[in-house]
Amino acid sequence: MCGTCASCSFKRKTVTPEILETLGLIQNRGQDSVGLATTDSRHRGVPTRHWKEPGSAHKWFNRETGGPLVDRLLRELRGDVGIGHVRYATASLRDGKNAQPHYFDFGGQKIILASNGDIPFCERERRRLKRKGYPFASRCDAEVLAKSLGDHLWTYGGSEEDAFIHMGQTLQAAYSLSAITPSKRLFVMRDPYGFRPYWWTKNKDGFHVCSESAVIASFGKPYEVEPGTLMTVDTTGKIEVHRFADCPIRRCLMEYYYYARPDSLFDSSGELIDGIRFQLGVELAREISRAGYPIPEVVIPVPYSGNPAAEGCAAELHKLFRTAIIKDRFSERIFQQDEMARSELVRRRFSVNPGPLVHKKTGIGKVVVVVDDSIVRGDQARALVPDLRAAGAGTIIYAATAPPHRFPCFFGINTPDPERLIAHGKTEKQVKRLIRADHLHYLTLDSTFRLLGRDFCTACFTGDYPLPVPAGRAEV
Repeated sequence: MCGTCASCSFKRKTVTPEILETLGLIQNRGQDSVGLATTDSRHRGVPTRHWKEPGSAHKWFNRETGGPLVDRLLRELRGDVGIGHVRYATASLRDGKNAQPHYFDFGGQKIILASNGDIPFCERERRRLKRKGYPFASRCDAEVLAKSLGDHLWTYGGSEEDAFIHMGQTLQAAYSLSAITPSKRLFVMRDPYGFRPYWWTKNKDGFHVCSESAVIASFGKPYEVEPGTLMTVDTTGKIEVHRFADCPIRRCLMEYYYYARPDSLFDSSGELIDGIRFQLGVELAREISRAGYPIPEVVIPVPYSGNPAAEGCAAELHKLFRTAIIKDRFSERIFQQDEMARSELVRRRFSVNPGPLVHKKTGIGKVVVVVDDSIVRGDQARALVPDLRAAGAGTIIYAATAPPHRFPCFFGINTPDPERLIAHGKTEKQVKRLIRADHLHYLTLDSTFRLLGRDFCTACFTGDYPLPVPAGRAEV
């Protein structure tokens, strides 16, 4: 899971300021590295330039220390077409080599791209390209995409559109990508299943695309980049759409449970993610009421992605919604860290306010519903439940809006090893004992489907993969 963005100016103005600002606004989607590339369509001889480094957008572009770098990028990466990327590592390491964008260089001409997603059989395609003599600087799937496109152009010629369409029709993968081509046009592409979100908009000044609709809404009404389509945009304002495949839509449910910004759109219906999460909380409350647990007295969220669901749960149960878990707003997302970093961040990131957990007059702990968006590896739940208990909570009902994660994801989430998933090979009763809650409740897929429909990938919950995937662990 990463974040990508791109802009193309119809007024031949530099888009670098917009790209830099957007990267800061989508770093919820990745903090391992950040990068951008720009080109100047007015000067055919000027090469496409790029910059990328490990670390978050906030680290590099913050007002306190990032001024000199920002000034340099604004000066050296001026261009009227640009792409940007924030990365959260999936199958490859967190280092500068794997930062995006990546490129294919032939005769001084570059295809340079940034992608959100993953290739299930990435190593198979990498080996094919290596046998043809192409060197690789990273283990990142985006470099494989760039080399695949370049190989087609180098080997067969034809149009740039032909190369992208050929890749879309032959390479089974998850991707929402933006690319700058040798013709200095912007190419935007989404896989046929629509695993990862991608939104575009335009106005009289230019075209913009982003993983988060909320970020580009100020430019105009956002529209989905339709799954299985390629969009080409140039600085004259010409936009073409090429459909290259039709497949059953399989959006990633974790985008709606957890990843996406709450102010982004769910789909073209206009409903926001925040409203979806609120309704998931309502469904969660209905299931909790039917389950026969002790009657809840207070509902508390695991901030911040759990907040809307906890509000919906509290409203449906007619119970108080209170904040008892205090989270450092400036720390990194725990899910995007390695094993040691996650355990340390849990300790540093959260504290517990005992006030909402205990009856003031009697000092007796309350029956508490803790609402989380999901439980993946379980580090957070294992740390929070004992802390809530130590702060005075009585009975703890730990509830998640996502079903149990039991299987690895091969489409853009960092869960290649099933043994690290807390629910892998375990019953819900066993998971409950591991996190030391009194009761554990996962929202069922049926409730999610009743609310959202069925056009989703459920592989990490059910093991039913919409594409062929490697047996066992993911390739690395």
